[in-house]
Amino acid sequence: MKILISILLIVLMSACTQSRQKFENVEKGMSMQEVSLNAGEPSEKKNLGNIELWVYKDADRTVVFRHDSVFTIITSAEARADSIEMIVNKAGNDLKKGVIKAGDKLDSLGGNLIEQFSEDSIERNR
Repeated sequence: MKILISILLIVLMSACTQSRQKFENVEKGMSMQEVSLNAGEPSEKKNLGNIELWVYKDADRTVVFRHDSVFTIITSAEARADSIEMIVNKAGNDLKKGVIKAGDKLDSLGGNLIEQFSEDSIERNR
């Protein structure tokens, strides 16, 4: 049983090492086809307009393409951190827009109230 577990551990460690070694030849500026030839097909692809992400889960790498060429290669942990940062920034921008809208509505309401009170006081003075 110990021998079987040892063999399984060696195979798993070897697979992880081989997956990461695939990226030794992947560089910035390579085309999608060149990356596919060197690193194989990704486990997941995400198209974000001008940017495409190829996720290689086994190698813990994400290849970021811009206009069909490698822009950068990051670890999946970095990709998650970037995603979290983008989400937080978007939420902050959405909140800012919401606060500005609310402020504009309050200004408008305040202006309407002042106008209405002014009209009421003019009618009372007649």
